[in-house]
Amino acid sequence: MQVSLRAKFAGVVLGLILVLICAIWALMMRQQAEMEKRISEHQRGVMLAELKKRTSSIFAFLTANSEALSIEDYLTVDAFVREMSRSSDIRYIHIVVDGRLVVPMVKNPPMYELPRGVAPAGTDVRFDETTGPDGEPLVLVSGPIVDKTIRLTVGSAYVAVSKQPILEAIEQAALEVSRVAQSVRRRVTLITLIFVALGVACSVVLVSMIVRPIRELAAGARVIGSGNLDHQVEVRSRDEVGDLARTFNEMTQDLKAAQRRLIETEKFDQELKIATEIQQALLPKSLPKVLGLDLGAYYKSAKDVGGDYYDYIPVQRDSRGKIAVVVADVAGKGLPGAVVMSMTRSILRSQVTLALSTADTLRRTNAVLQPDIKAGIFVSMFYGLVDSGTGETEFSSAGHNTTLIYRAKTREVEKIDCGGMALGVVSPERFDGMIETKKTVLLTGDILIQYTDGVDEAMNPDHEQFGMDRLYEAIRKCGTRGAQEMLEEIQERITTFVSGNPPSDDITMVAVKRVA
Repeated sequence: MQVSLRAKFAGVVLGLILVLICAIWALMMRQQAEMEKRISEHQRGVMLAELKKRTSSIFAFLTANSEALSIEDYLTVDAFVREMSRSSDIRYIHIVVDGRLVVPMVKNPPMYELPRGVAPAGTDVRFDETTGPDGEPLVLVSGPIVDKTIRLTVGSAYVAVSKQPILEAIEQAALEVSRVAQSVRRRVTLITLIFVALGVACSVVLVSMIVRPIRELAAGARVIGSGNLDHQVEVRSRDEVGDLARTFNEMTQDLKAAQRRLIETEKFDQELKIATEIQQALLPKSLPKVLGLDLGAYYKSAKDVGGDYYDYIPVQRDSRGKIAVVVADVAGKGLPGAVVMSMTRSILRSQVTLALSTADTLRRTNAVLQPDIKAGIFVSMFYGLVDSGTGETEFSSAGHNTTLIYRAKTREVEKIDCGGMALGVVSPERFDGMIETKKTVLLTGDILIQYTDGVDEAMNPDHEQFGMDRLYEAIRKCGTRGAQEMLEEIQERITTFVSGNPPSDDITMVAVKRVA
């Protein structure tokens, strides 16, 4: 069975209060018992002191009349003794001289017999406890009678005082003390119970006040656990619970932000997956076979799907027709870039057979694409036509990279720039006025190379780019190889250069080598 924190806390607090109050109650009871004992002992001492005082006065009188005893004038002493013996607690006063009882006066004074266990009077007053003939408890006070004039002991006195009045007085006092003590105990117990009740009430209130923020925090956790990450726990205190609530609210906001990031990441991953599928579907599954030309292509995607696109499109169906070469880079990543690339590919392919030149093909493509393309997204594109029979090559560039041609005769790299604006940036009127057409001839062994920014901008861990000079050097070194083999060798050099640094952009390269 689950026990709530409130019940646990209340139990602990209540237990501590009960233990404390019970300890105080037990201590007070013990102190009261000790007080009763001290009072009883004090009363007993007072009564014994009173007894000593009375007997001392008797001995003082006898000492004052010691001269009468020394001259055997027992009549004077006898009168006093008989008078004192009338007291209710004095049982007898015996004066003994030379071992004989002389007072009270009797004919032929007998030898004095002491009660059993009582020694004869000494030089000091002594108190002995004994019993009378009827078993009554007595205090027998004995002592010498000294004639101070001659400093001689003239006799001994034995004063028997009943203990019963003393015992009764002590018992009565004890009963009174006990009665008062019981009254005090009852009051203390009542006060203790009142404090216990107050302690219980205070503990419940205190625990409720302490536990309430925790319960509110737990309730808030349940609300948040149900999925409501907008819920905030109200912070009322400045103590540790308040700090916990504030931390909890911060954690909730962090969790909400993390959830938002997770949703965005999942959305991005889904878009990335779709974009990858679109891009893979758009790229050629295999390269066409063209008599007299050796075609090569290399594509490697970056972590984020870019908008790189390449294509080889046969323009004529005879074995020695022309081949259209396309390399494009969409300025946009993910799904938007893939969609734009798909649109561009479809538009371009629809215009290839209709256009009169490469520049006309790009003009027609821009005219269809530009009105529908989203602001901020554009497409740089190289579009060329290579005659497989003559090697005559015509190409145009919509804001794309410099075209490179490896000349087998000189083993050098020729750079041909071609003016033009990227697709989708400006109106068809402005675009048409900026586009150019360049022509060249590929001789046997010559290679036309086109690429995207991911090639020359590949970066190593020191933030150094691969650059155009390294690309030219790689082309010169590999120009004698086949088109595909050359591109793969260039890629190996790029991989070695970046030393494991992940690419930030797609790498796309195409090569067209004339072999006959």
